[in-house]
Amino acid sequence: MNFISTNPLSDSANYAYVKSKVDVQSFMLHYLLVFTCRAPTGRIKNEAKWRPKTVDGKWKWIMWDMDATVAYYLNPGTTCLTSHRW
Repeated sequence: MNFISTNPLSDSANYAYVKSKVDVQSFMLHYLLVFTCRAPTGRIKNEAKWRPKTVDGKWKWIMWDMDATVAYYLNPGTTCLTSHRW
């Protein structure tokens, strides 16, 4: 993440480097769900980052403990899709 915060991704070489290390689709889908379902304020919990231990392994993101993050245990009839004002 230091590379991303110190190098502009508008530079195609920098973006290519990030794509070689990060599964960009996994990153985008994870944060789409985070901001839609759990953390519109940007507060992120219950996430994990992992990568295969191979030469070309890319970082991926995953959410866990989703029942608590969408308040299902508080109100079983509510999910991120029914509680969000579209």
